[in-house]
Amino acid sequence: MPEVIYRRSRGRAYGRDFGLLCVAFKASMGYLEPYLRTAAFGGSSVSVREGAVPSGSGSVSDLLSAVPVDPEDDLIAVVCPADPRGGVGDPGVPALVQPGDVVLPLRVHLVAHLAPPTASGPGAADPTARAGAISAGAISAQERKRQRRRVRAWGYTSAISHDPADFEFFYERMHLPTMDVRHGAHARSTGKAAAFDSLFRQGFLFQVLADDGRPVAAVLCHVDTDVCNARLVGWLDGDPIHLEREALKTANHFLLNWARDAGFSRVDFQGCEPFLRKGTFQSKRHLGTTAEIPRGELGESRILLRCGRDSAALRDLLAAHPVIAVDATRALEPVYFTDHARPPRLDIPHSCHGLRGARMVDLDVFASAGSARDGARSTVFSAPPHEGLTP
Repeated sequence: MPEVIYRRSRGRAYGRDFGLLCVAFKASMGYLEPYLRTAAFGGSSVSVREGAVPSGSGSVSDLLSAVPVDPEDDLIAVVCPADPRGGVGDPGVPALVQPGDVVLPLRVHLVAHLAPPTASGPGAADPTARAGAISAGAISAQERKRQRRRVRAWGYTSAISHDPADFEFFYERMHLPTMDVRHGAHARSTGKAAAFDSLFRQGFLFQVLADDGRPVAAVLCHVDTDVCNARLVGWLDGDPIHLEREALKTANHFLLNWARDAGFSRVDFQGCEPFLRKGTFQSKRHLGTTAEIPRGELGESRILLRCGRDSAALRDLLAAHPVIAVDATRALEPVYFTDHARPPRLDIPHSCHGLRGARMVDLDVFASAGSARDGARSTVFSAPPHEGLTP
């Protein structure tokens, strides 16, 4: 059985002492804990302790039940792993889900379902003119206008490359610097050799060129039959000037038009953590994408958010970071946390295909469920083992 670990972070969140506990299989920890730690503590000093859960012959719930509770854990987040027989995605799984828990997918993908070109539609000469007709969900008029403005201002054009030298330039001068700027020590990516063999050789590099012909941004794409997977991205040297000029957003628009005309059925812009404030979610939803749960292990894994200790910092954190929740039928819905002092952050938009109407979670109810468990538990999970969660 893979190793299960837990990380306890202690620091100041929203001006108060705060404790965060994340529990996950080691391979899954990086998909959740860095986001929550940054959301809670920002760049302030944090004390982090990591421990391994003793493995044995028990089930996943046995392992999770071995994580001791700390009274200073304000927020508890647990990644429940995938199971080949359905696991936590099944309606009968809530053996680990307790009253008050909010269940999230581990990842959410943003996928553009492409409408085929029509003979009566605009021609292929202007790759920005047809943006609203790219997918089943039309891109907003404002977003199309911004794209036309970018192209006029900076003379952007696109090019497709299968040249290994262009891949080398992209990976070293675009992708790695961009990941460093975006994520720093928390950056995750595909190694260079794997990216070349598994992505570039089975796909292509989609470049955005400035008016002088220099590539200033690019998307490394993998082709799977009629699906174009936009896997790795970057802009030149991670320079903020190309971020300001939205070279990568331009690449996404160009790519959608090209993929539609090339006969692809969809473009998968890959995933992000299930939080509405994620830049990936906010930028890709403007492209007419649909929020979906990905296939495979990441798609079957779930996050349980649980109150460990009611506190003002816990409430401030959750109110400021609305989530994308999932139910047993795999339906996705935006969830806003609120109480009498914290109105729902509806200024953080959620409109996106694939998400149903927003749900409000009363923080008083969420917190009281955690308080009700305090006197009856000595571990994070006291639920009995569930057969469906046994790897």
